[in-house]
Amino acid sequence: SSTQEFFDHRVLQMTDGIHQLGELRLELLGLLVGAWVIVYFCLWKGVTLTGKVVYITATLPILLLIAFTVRGLSLPGAFDGVLFFLTPNWERITEPQIWVNAASQVFNSIGIAFGSLIAFASYNKFQGPVLRDTLIVTLVDALVSLLCGVAVFAVLGNLAHEQGAAVESVVADGPGLVFVVFPHALAQMPFPQLWSIVFFTLVVMLGVDSQFATVEVIITSVKDGWKGIEKKWTNELLVLINFKFSQKFSVKSQIFLHTEIVPIRYE
Repeated sequence: SSTQEFFDHRVLQMTDGIHQLGELRLELLGLLVGAWVIVYFCLWKGVTLTGKVVYITATLPILLLIAFTVRGLSLPGAFDGVLFFLTPNWERITEPQIWVNAASQVFNSIGIAFGSLIAFASYNKFQGPVLRDTLIVTLVDALVSLLCGVAVFAVLGNLAHEQGAAVESVVADGPGLVFVVFPHALAQMPFPQLWSIVFFTLVVMLGVDSQFATVEVIITSVKDGWKGIEKKWTNELLVLINFKFSQKFSVKSQIFLHTEIVPIRYE
């Protein structure tokens, strides 16, 4: 498709193989630096500001996703894609990799064992509606995942219809889903340039949400591990120093280090 060609040859400038390393993409490097700057300014004033930011960055994408779903279902071939999404393949249920992928989806979408839930929960009052909040988080996550699945596979059904191929042959994951499949859906909507700006702005919001939640685990852990550190360093300087620290650790090390040492604050 044209979106796949643009992503591979213009954005990534992919080479023919590992024997051709290619050149440093200064555009992508600049965007990476810009993303970290945005994360910094989401965190520099503490959790109070972060909570207000999330109201916008987590709510608007859902509204846009509903619009994509409605538009996607109106495209030719969309029903075939949705049917492929909702029809289980019972023959593959015994494959271990299927269950590994399912577990990965749950861990990554809800943030289990990443420390972020414990870090943010430590700022809540001790006597709080834990059961209610847990049910709300899991149910909303499941419903949004289903909504996203319908939106994506409706577009994949249309993509397969235009290429005269089977739906399973055009299924993409990872970056290809965001930068190939959704741009195809955007091209089918009225005023596609406007929708593209809105969509990728909201993609940035979702990415920033995930990133500053991970960084906040380290910041909260440092504050709780060294009492009185905020008297020596301002929160702005502490966040800046922790940025250096957070980029040296993988997600696995963060799971090990920060899910154990973040205490509950009694208020």
